Amino acid sequence: MPRSNIIGQRSSIIGRRSIIGQRVAVGRRARMAVGQGGAPNPFAGFDPTVYNVEQSAASAARRVTQGFFQAAVAAGGQATIQANPQYEFRPDRLIVPSPIAPFFTLDNFIIGNRPQNVAANPASCECFTEDAVGVGLLCDTAQPGVLVQLVVTNISGGPLDFRATIFGAAIFGTP
Repeated sequence: MPRSNIIGQRSSIIGRRSIIGQRVAVGRRARMAVGQGGAPNPFAGFDPTVYNVEQSAASAARRVTQGFFQAAVAAGGQATIQANPQYEFRPDRLIVPSPIAPFFTLDNFIIGNRPQNVAANPASCECFTEDAVGVGLLCDTAQPGVLVQLVVTNISGGPLDFRATIFGAAIFGTP
């Protein structure tokens, strides 16, 4: 079978590049590119040692979560809950579960040394429940090793566990 019919240099079913964008061998290897039954093999002649496959320094941003938990915040007590992201992380949504939200206030939300709220007045955690609408945040980016802190106060009559999750974008570098 003439190779120009299958993987020729000028016109072909596959052409000079395969589906994955790598050059397909021509000549003797091209004749081996035909699979059983005459079907073309798009990976024929691919040799990963020949091609310089570049890897980017960082992958694209992904949506990730950062959890916060503090056990038994005393009645009327304040707790500072810290997280230390290992990658660049930009929070854009805070969620406090609706069963505990009525019993807590968010006194401060800090990234590094910068508060993410405009005033030092506490906000009800009910604003940040999972079904709240229009509560997207545009926070500073936490660099690796920079603390993300939530300062909350238990306004109930007894000790309660506090839980929250921050959603945002993170950029993961290559290891």
